[in-house]
Amino acid sequence: MKTNRLLEKKEAQIGILAASVLFALFLFIWVAYRLDLDNALLAFDWKNIWGGIQGGQVHWGPNSYHPPWTVLLILPLGFLPMPVGWGVVAFLTAAALIVAVPRGLGGKGAYLLVVLAAVLSFPALRNYADGNLNGLLLIGLLLNGYGYREEKPLLLGLGVLLAATKPQASLLLLVVLAVYLIQARPFRFYLRAGIVVLAVVGVSFLVLPTAEWFREVFGVVEETRTASVALSAFLTNLAVPPMVSWALRAIVAAVSIFIVLRSENRELSHLKIALLIAGSLLVAPYAGGLTLVVVMAFGVIPLMLTRPVVGIALYALNMVPFFALRAAPDFWKQVYWSLLLLASWTLFAYLLATSSSEDDLSLPLAESVPDSSPS
Repeated sequence: MKTNRLLEKKEAQIGILAASVLFALFLFIWVAYRLDLDNALLAFDWKNIWGGIQGGQVHWGPNSYHPPWTVLLILPLGFLPMPVGWGVVAFLTAAALIVAVPRGLGGKGAYLLVVLAAVLSFPALRNYADGNLNGLLLIGLLLNGYGYREEKPLLLGLGVLLAATKPQASLLLLVVLAVYLIQARPFRFYLRAGIVVLAVVGVSFLVLPTAEWFREVFGVVEETRTASVALSAFLTNLAVPPMVSWALRAIVAAVSIFIVLRSENRELSHLKIALLIAGSLLVAPYAGGLTLVVVMAFGVIPLMLTRPVVGIALYALNMVPFFALRAAPDFWKQVYWSLLLLASWTLFAYLLATSSSEDDLSLPLAESVPDSSPS
């Protein structure tokens, strides 16, 4: 009887969750349809992306350089009306932000407040508005953490593919993940994950006009200095010599990898992911400011639960542009985001370097604090 009641309760919870997810998806699509996207500044990125997959006809062009495997995965959205696709992309971003919030690190009230803070943060709102694919990056990182921890090769492979949607953000993480797999997981596991990755990449190169993608990617004119939050753009604006810039970026990459690998804990935690993502964005040739939503999700939001004073202060700094810099020139906005990204990376590096493997900052992704009560 007790077992039946538990099963019924679980089934009811699953039903409520499924209904909630469908309602939220409907709400995002309904809002998208209500807005006049043709005459609005909304969905700027999604319009470019959707235009490149509309009706299943794939082509790459200005402001659309996503890799073939990503295009293959989102191709079904090209058969939907543009507003519907935008609503779906915004929904996926919001859903990933919610799932990324660690559970078990505080009371239910604190958890709900932090979830609300995540989905209503300025970086999140910017991503909804533009229809960027950072939601896929977020999903990829979550799948990486879960697939790695639970040894699910299919999920890990899909996670790697989605994370590689934005290599400028995920490069250092993928390097560390490869080391972790070799050191802490059986060969058969990461071989299967690798086969998944190669299969999807291979199919995408066979069925899509990838020669056009290569021409677009390698023929891209250098981005303007004000469009990037990476160290290269920031240091160029300060007239720092290129050799010094390269050296500083190499130091950031080396420190990021060293701090994560020096830990005996071979699990992916929120803060490890945040450090590696922030480090990758700093050292990349180009990094758009919208990608900071990932740093928010894996670094700032968890700190609001584990280190409330630090987390709330960092969250407030992420909200400053919404209240104080909306009328500022783009140049100063990018300077602010570059400095905030550098400060966030420095903070994450310090916290990880000074924490023990038992610290809540080092817990595996999506895993709660171990029960410390006497057994």
